[in-house]
Amino acid sequence: MANRFIRSASILLIAALLECNGAYAQELKPQNDPVVDPELDPNPFDPRAELREYFRGRLTGGWWASEPIYNLSMFRVLLHAPKGWRGNPNSAVANLCPDRDHPIWKGLSAFAVQAFHQQHSWAEVTCRP
Repeated sequence: MANRFIRSASILLIAALLECNGAYAQELKPQNDPVVDPELDPNPFDPRAELREYFRGRLTGGWWASEPIYNLSMFRVLLHAPKGWRGNPNSAVANLCPDRDHPIWKGLSAFAVQAFHQQHSWAEVTCRP
């Protein structure tokens, strides 16, 4: 009987000590902990999203861009000219390269664009800052 009493008292004592340690640890923890690890960037650079957004804002007159692909260590974007469009597709594509101070160059060192017109692909143009 005494052995049972000692065991029950020991269990209660251990539970009380564990509860006190948990409450003490919570008191020491700062209330305004950052949700994101400060070593990680909460808004990492997403090259595909940046290229999509860039061309979405620049293409007019029926031109549209395919999904950017990563191939041979560079992103590539295929730009489709509308039917009946007249002009030099390579010149049109080269004029779409971002300016030197555009924010896209913070995450990319270069990317390629290629026109698709009259049922075939034209020469690739590499955009660099």
